[in-house]
Amino acid sequence: MTVYLTGDTGPTSDMETIVRRFYHPNLAVANMDGVSNMGPEEAAFAMIKLVKPAAVIPSHAEEAVTPTDK
Repeated sequence: MTVYLTGDTGPTSDMETIVRRFYHPNLAVANMDGVSNMGPEEAAFAMIKLVKPAAVIPSHAEEAVTPTDK
């Protein structure tokens, strides 16, 4: 099994040419929040059209953990 973690990125041509054609991932974890990385529509495009894994796990990596104001 090969897993691809998108990290903090948007759709790029490397997703098709390097990730899909060279590594052939079966599973992708798509980080998305629409601010510092892909939004839901961009992530769907990247996974369906560029990477084409058998399965995708959506992830929201930029959620606030602890409020800083008191």
